[in-house]
Amino acid sequence: MKRKRAQGSANIEVLVAASLLLAVIGLLSSMVPRLGNVWKASRNNQLAAHELANQLELLTAIPESQLSQALENLRVSTDLMDALHNAVLRQQLLDDASGRRIVLSIDWERTVDASPITMVAWLPSQEKGSELRKEGETKGTP
Repeated sequence: MKRKRAQGSANIEVLVAASLLLAVIGLLSSMVPRLGNVWKASRNNQLAAHELANQLELLTAIPESQLSQALENLRVSTDLMDALHNAVLRQQLLDDASGRRIVLSIDWERTVDASPITMVAWLPSQEKGSELRKEGETKGTP
């Protein structure tokens, strides 16, 4: 009789372990597609941030006289257009109490409603920039 009770409890233990294992497998299998979507969204955000950083780096390196024209000609790179569906790049040149700056933002079609990625680069004011150039020229002369 004792032997039958031991076999019965072992069967119950196996049944409980199997049901727990199935529950964990079911939970994990439902999470895999969600994790894939999160990974893809994170990668797209990183690509957009790199694009904005590259564009701002180029814009801050050009002379002030060419900045307006460069902003008008600004486009999303072809590599990013392939990665982000219907990507749109918006640019602004602002000059107010906060200072002179370029604001770039990029938005694209996503499965969830999200804000565009935005980056800002402050520019030296025109007066301060000319003073800095003059100081640099005088220091560099023998």
